[in-house]
Amino acid sequence: MDILATATFRGQDDRMFISQAHASFRIDGPLLLHKRVDEAQRFGEMYYVSNVLRNIGNRTLLVRLEDSAGIGFEGSFQPKDLEIRAGESQSVSYQMRARRPGEGQVILPAKASFIWNGERYQVSSESPIVSVYGPFLEVTRQIRPNSVEAGQLLEVSMGVKNTGNRFAGASFHMDTPDGADMVSGRAEERFRLAPGETKTFDYSLRSTRPGKIVLSPISVRFRDVYGHEFQTDVPSTSATVIDKAAAPNSSHSAGLAAEVESAPAAEPASVGSPLTSILYAFMLVSVGYIVFGRFC
Repeated sequence: MDILATATFRGQDDRMFISQAHASFRIDGPLLLHKRVDEAQRFGEMYYVSNVLRNIGNRTLLVRLEDSAGIGFEGSFQPKDLEIRAGESQSVSYQMRARRPGEGQVILPAKASFIWNGERYQVSSESPIVSVYGPFLEVTRQIRPNSVEAGQLLEVSMGVKNTGNRFAGASFHMDTPDGADMVSGRAEERFRLAPGETKTFDYSLRSTRPGKIVLSPISVRFRDVYGHEFQTDVPSTSATVIDKAAAPNSSHSAGLAAEVESAPAAEPASVGSPLTSILYAFMLVSVGYIVFGRFC
């Protein structure tokens, strides 16, 4: 609550003056609630969250406490019913850990409700802010093209990015799928990634027979400087291999179609066309020659 006091007075020279004073007060009810957790955390470790309730009133309170760390954290809390006598404090704790590293992550406030003089009241705690330190790897994998003829190459590309805020030591193993031979690339990789760094791994596979080539799931394992181990799972992906003998020769068919489309259609000669005139003149000359030869 803010209070502003204003005083108006008149000076000896008959001028008016104003004087103000400001004060802030916090008015608490009979129940105080505070939520405490370590502000700096290591990714992968569990930490205690403590809710401290204190009854500063003059009578016993029946309190229902509800809490949640939020969607960015693992750890569950079941609502609790507490009886807190006047002047008494109670603490309720549970464990949680962050789902991924990041600075300035906000934890949801706890809430406690009670009945006072027939009315239900609710108080909320602070919203603690924590910074979680550690590596975190995000992985993508693609195979191109989606369909090839037997004997052709498939290109596999896998990108690994450290979206955390600490160094990561990582490794993975990629099995050669059935129906293909690995032409280039290493099946096993070990590497380090700085925060924000990305590495790309490329592979070439030669298809050996018709069917479906399935790249099995991969687990990219990584660890931090404290020895905590984590992993990111990559789902399977596939490509189709077509029998070369059964595959239509699309380029040859397209060429034939182009030839057919480009060849102009023959049109019948009309009476007034140049070709008709030439034929008509030739017939007249021939008839004249025959007649002239008969009379000479």
